[in-house]
Amino acid sequence: MAALAVAAARTGYAPELHVASIAGLTQEIALEPGSRPRVLDQRPWLPIALAGLVGVGLVLWYWWHHSTLDPVQTASTALRNCHDVTAPAVPDATTASLEQMLAARKAFQTYDAGVNAYVLCVDAAVDAVAKQATRARAADLQRLRTYGIDMHNAAIDRETAVVAKFNQQLRLYKVQHPAP
Repeated sequence: MAALAVAAARTGYAPELHVASIAGLTQEIALEPGSRPRVLDQRPWLPIALAGLVGVGLVLWYWWHHSTLDPVQTASTALRNCHDVTAPAVPDATTASLEQMLAARKAFQTYDAGVNAYVLCVDAAVDAVAKQATRARAADLQRLRTYGIDMHNAAIDRETAVVAKFNQQLRLYKVQHPAP
């Protein structure tokens, strides 16, 4: 820069001095009045591209560290593939015939098989979500396990309650219609 000042004093010509900085490289460029720096003409996209890459990196880092799907919500969506069964009607022992009681017993056996298939599906769905939730927090995985246990137990509790009503009606039927 001092050399340019000495040359300008001897010749009477003083070119403009510009400083171009690209990727940490600082360079002094002597320019004629009205001309443009050549370094920026060669790569005008470089600062924009570097800023874009940094921005994309920050977005990806934030997404990776802060966005996780709720495993319980994912499991509840997965449970749509598990078909819960409806309990059959409990016959009234005072008015039911033997055929109706036998048909009800068969319906309850089918219901039991359906509930067993449902709870196996629930357990498999929750296990699959837990295996896929590699970035989930420990608390979220615990909520997922609790959710799976609650769904499983609710189905078993519903079955137990309706089967208890059927067994009560069956005992009452046997009292009213003793075997010969």
